[in-house]
Amino acid sequence: MTDIIFDNIVYKTGKFDEFIDFLYKHIRNSKDDKLILVHINLRNYYYLNKDIRLKKQISENCFVIFEGIGMKTAFLLRGFGRLSDLNGTDSFPLFMNKLSDTRTKIFLLGSNETNVALAGERIRKQFPFIEICGCQDGYFSINEENDIVDTINKSGAEVLFIGRGFPIQEEFALRNKNNLKPTLIWNVGGLFDTISGYKQRAPVLLTQIVH
Repeated sequence: MTDIIFDNIVYKTGKFDEFIDFLYKHIRNSKDDKLILVHINLRNYYYLNKDIRLKKQISENCFVIFEGIGMKTAFLLRGFGRLSDLNGTDSFPLFMNKLSDTRTKIFLLGSNETNVALAGERIRKQFPFIEICGCQDGYFSINEENDIVDTINKSGAEVLFIGRGFPIQEEFALRNKNNLKPTLIWNVGGLFDTISGYKQRAPVLLTQIVH
């Protein structure tokens, strides 16, 4: 992977296989260190520049992933060349396949009750070697977070996928990172809605433009 430093944020870009290998090694070798993955597309980038506090927290505490055609175009115009993004939609199945020999436990947190449950069912069918130890919708208040964290920790999850949308999912992860036991916390936006079939991803041709 390659580091691209821009506006006080270090973005990770590169090849999917390098990215997936990195994540695999982390969950296999890290016992206490937590890795919080945050995907920054153009919409998220503009939001961050309106919330300096969150921008600083993400810069200092998260592994920031370069994502999206908008970011590719913007960085190309700024002279960074043609960068590859590591979007979550493509990364997720590659990561699941990488875990085929591990019986890794994952927890799905986000979307609504119907979609997250359906996403869980489809993941189980496609990746039967993965143990989904919990599914929880993302509609809860800050006052309920302690109970949610407790549920996640008791499940034995090694990887937590959070699909509550930017920046709600990132703020949850940052507030609770010291109490959460999963060593990999991956913020995935609307991934559960896509997996469940509720939403369709952008056409492949469109996602490959400026690649």
